[in-house]
Amino acid sequence: MKLDHQADARDFKLLDSDRYTFSVLSRILTGPCSVTITDHERFILCHSTAPYPVWFWTPDDLSEAEKQQAWEIAESVCPIAEGFSYNLKYDLADYFISKAREQGHDLHITTNMFAYDCP
Repeated sequence: MKLDHQADARDFKLLDSDRYTFSVLSRILTGPCSVTITDHERFILCHSTAPYPVWFWTPDDLSEAEKQQAWEIAESVCPIAEGFSYNLKYDLADYFISKAREQGHDLHITTNMFAYDCP
């Protein structure tokens, strides 16, 4: 998989399928970001700046290998040990919680409706 550090039209097309949950990510990708990593097909990771969370979009059908790859990508650029939090889908969140626990970190799911964009 080839990773890119700039989003393009392919990424916005992917986000159209999750336009309510990931509308904020669509807006963030159009501005300056401290980190953007995408393969334009299965992963979009974006972090604007602290104290905001890292956004990580993936499709609903991730394999275990892709979940592991997502974990490795996130840990390489925005590690939990440095206080980063994530906005991601529940299935991937469960995987991240399990991996974080293996490393001695307490990661948990917080539902916060203010994270959603309701213009």
